[in-house]
This record gives sequence, C-alpha cells and structure tokens, in this order.
Amino acid sequence: MFRGEKIPKEQQDAEVARIVELCGLREFLDRHPYDISGGEQQRTALAKVLLTQPDILLLDEPTKGFDAEFKVTFATILHRLTAQGVTILMVSHDVPFCAEYAHKCGLFFDGSIVAEGTPREFFSGNSFYTTPANRMARHLIPQAVTVADIIGCCGGEVPAEPPIPEEAPLPAVKETAVTWKPKPLPLWRKVLAAFGAFSAIVICGGIMNPASALMYNAQSVNWNMILGYYITGLSMDLVHAAATVACLLLIAEPMLQKLDRIKVKYGMVE
Repeated sequence: MFRGEKIPKEQQDAEVARIVELCGLREFLDRHPYDISGGEQQRTALAKVLLTQPDILLLDEPTKGFDAEFKVTFATILHRLTAQGVTILMVSHDVPFCAEYAHKCGLFFDGSIVAEGTPREFFSGNSFYTTPANRMARHLIPQAVTVADIIGCCGGEVPAEPPIPEEAPLPAVKETAVTWKPKPLPLWRKVLAAFGAFSAIVICGGIMNPASALMYNAQSVNWNMILGYYITGLSMDLVHAAATVACLLLIAEPMLQKLDRIKVKYGMVE
C-alpha cells in the first residue's frame, strides 16, 4: 500500500498496526483471506482502503456481513474520517444504519435522485422506504427514525459508543533467509506422477484407442489396425500424460494446502 512513497519502515509498521486494531483484524493475521467470513473480508478490504489515506471514500454496501457490534465501530471510524476532512459517499440498503449515522440521505431511482434530506426528514416523511423504528412509532412519535429516538422519548438512556481501539505492535514476522530453498518433493508424489503418466499412455491409451477400432469395424479387426489406432491417438495420450504430471507435481500443492486450511477452519483437525 505504501509502494512509491518515501515513508520510514517504522512509520509504515505503526500505520498498519493502527489500521489492524481499528478494523479488528488482529486475530485473523495468520489466516488466509479465503478462509475468513464475508464480514471479515469486508473489514480487510476496508483496512486496505484506509491505508491509502483517501480524501474521498466511495463505499458500496459496506456493512454487508458486519455484526451489530462492529457496525457501531465502523460508524465511529467513519465519524473520525469525516472529522479529518474525508468526504464519504455510501450506497447502502442498510436503512437503520443510514438513519442513525448518515449526515444526508437520498433515494436514487431511474437514474436520478428523487428524494433527499437529513436522515430525520428523509425517513420520517417516507411511508415505504423507512426504518423499522419509524414504522412502529410513527403514530405516537412521528419524528422517531432510530431505536435511540424511541428509547430517548421513553426516558431511557442510550449506551455510549465503544472507544476506537488504540494501536498496538503487530506480531513479529518470520524472516525468510536468502538461502531458502523449496522443500523437495516427497517420493510418493514423484511415484504418483510417474504412475499417472504411465496410466494415461499405456492403460488409458491402450484401452480407448483399440476400442475405437472395435467399434468401427469389429468384423475385420487385426493387430495392424489396432496398432494404427493406438499410434494415431498417442499424441493426445502424451498431452494427457503431461497434464497429469504437471497437476500432480505443480498444481496439487496449493490444492492440498487449501484442503488443509478447510480442515482447520471447520474443526476437522486440531
């Protein structure tokens, strides 16, 4: 994220640590991005955007996948950004979130904005597109659009928003030596690749190619015809064998790693 910018390494690490704490990602630092939930992936995407220190922030359904607790933290993050002069434009179907935290709301329909106003004006004057709180209380408290409004009118107290987490140092990264070399392939992988190539050329080719001769003319089949059909299909058998070897020696490793991560994610192994 800091590529091309002359920022000291210590300052980069401190900024990353601050954003990690801000977005609640510390416990996921050792996880693969594909192995976390949709909401956690949303947090990761938010962290990447915040590291760029944008002046204008465009958000499309940012609260999708967030739990209620992190929505409050997310709103606090947005408030802090707006206080720093960042302009935020958000498209969302999360009506309660927009009613509680947006500064201005608008309804976009058929290529144009058909209604706009402050959250209280916008949602209290809308019979269809409004909040559940307004639907329940509009006959008694017409201007109430959030749960906090109803609680306040009933004499209750709304809990304070949680504080923004303070920055903390990230776990140490394992350094990789310059002389590092990939682990040698185990013998069983080499044997399996060799057997796969042998099966594609000899077994599969030896069955499927002569079978073509038998299906075409079973009455006059001879050894020369069988050999001719086998040689004719040999080129495709070689491609099949090469693909089998490439898969077992090169492509299988990431797939096996993915399967191992799935096992850990769903508690199939310790």
